[in-house]
Amino acid sequence: MVLSRSKASLQRRLARFYRRNAYTREPKAERLEEGHRSYRKGWEVRFVLRDLDEVTIVEGLLRQLGFNPGKPFAKHRRWVVPVYGEDVVKSLRQWEAKIGEDG
Repeated sequence: MVLSRSKASLQRRLARFYRRNAYTREPKAERLEEGHRSYRKGWEVRFVLRDLDEVTIVEGLLRQLGFNPGKPFAKHRRWVVPVYGEDVVKSLRQWEAKIGEDG
């Protein structure tokens, strides 16, 4: 039997993965004027995970929260799950700050 989790619980769980070992990439405003052909950086979160089990967990959390994870890839001895979009970056920062307040 699968237990239904509240949205806040899912957010806290994902925020803990974010806090443990993830990083964000954002576009640089001064470079956006160069145009799409020369500067293609956008908003992105990269979750760096220990194994494929964690990849499955994070992908599931992201999907349950309405985000679409990118294709996971191996990097050194870890796995990386990218997620693209300004909304996911801002949401994760907000949730991570909230769990910091809660302790």
